[in-house]
Parts: sequence; structure tokens; C-alpha cells
Amino acid sequence: MFNQTTTTLNTHKSVLAFIGKALLGSGIMAISAQITIPLPFVPITGQTLGLTIIALSMGSKVATGSIALYLLEGALGLPVFALGSFGVMSLLGPSGGYLWGFLPAAYLIGLISEKKLTFLSVFVAGSVGTAVVFASGLIQLSFFVPLEDLLSVGLYPFLVGGLIKIILATLAVPSAHRLFSKIK
Repeated sequence: MFNQTTTTLNTHKSVLAFIGKALLGSGIMAISAQITIPLPFVPITGQTLGLTIIALSMGSKVATGSIALYLLEGALGLPVFALGSFGVMSLLGPSGGYLWGFLPAAYLIGLISEKKLTFLSVFVAGSVGTAVVFASGLIQLSFFVPLEDLLSVGLYPFLVGGLIKIILATLAVPSAHRLFSKIK
């Protein structure tokens, strides 16, 4: 009887920790989305930095849950996307593919983080995740801009910033991992 009660309490604590981390992750995404440099079709934001730190620090399940919650919050009308935007049209517009790309990127980065974290593995994980976000974003953006302009509008302006964000995430992960691992 005592073991069953302990198991039930541990399960409840585990579920509450998951929910708490997912809420924290979606909050980090909402804040990082407001760090923006506006461009005509797709703004440069801090979202991929936030995404990479969340996924590397919390793992695939929590990171994917955080991103799903973040997308749901925005779709339901909370101003959590870049420049305070929100709504289903944000997910269906020119920059929506980048937002959708956060889901598989969070999962993939998180999976890599569940192995041994080294500088190289963190850098590779951030690079893979960023590539997934770019690919997803370019696919949807291709419906809004001529194909000959696609890379100059949807990729090239983001490459240097993407690399900088990967490096920043690589440097921030050890501290973030220690912090988030305390939530149990």
C-alpha cells in the first residue's frame, strides 16, 4: 500500500514538473520572439536561440510540449509570436513555416541532448535544429514570394544570426541545464 501511494505521488510530481517546465519553455519562447529585427516577410528573432536552449536543457518531450503549447497559445490569440503577433493567420502566413518547424526541431535537438552533452554535440544539435526550422520556413514562404527570391528573402539574411544563436546556445546550455534539472 505504501509503495503504491509513493508511486502515485511520484507520478503526480513528475506530471507537475513536466507541466511546469513546458510552461516555462513556452514563456521563454514568447519572450525570445519579442527580440526582433523586422524584415519585409520574416523578422529575425531570438526564437531559435530560445528553442535550442529549451530543447538542449529539457530534452525532447518537454521541449516538444513547450513548443506545442507556445504554438497553441499564439493560435488562440495570445500575442506570443514575433512583434506581438498572434492567431491562426500567423501560422498560415509567410513566416508560419518557421513556427511549424520549431516542433520537429525541438524534438530532434532534444533527442540529441539526451545523449552525452559535449560542445560538439550541442553545436551539431543547434545546427540540425536550425536547418529544420529554415527548411520548414522556406517551404511555406515559397507560397508567398517568387522562387527566384526565396533564398534571398527567407534564408540568407538569417544565416549569420543563426550561427551566432547556435554559439550562444552552446555557451548557455550548461547553466540552463543545471537550472532546469532542479525542477523535479
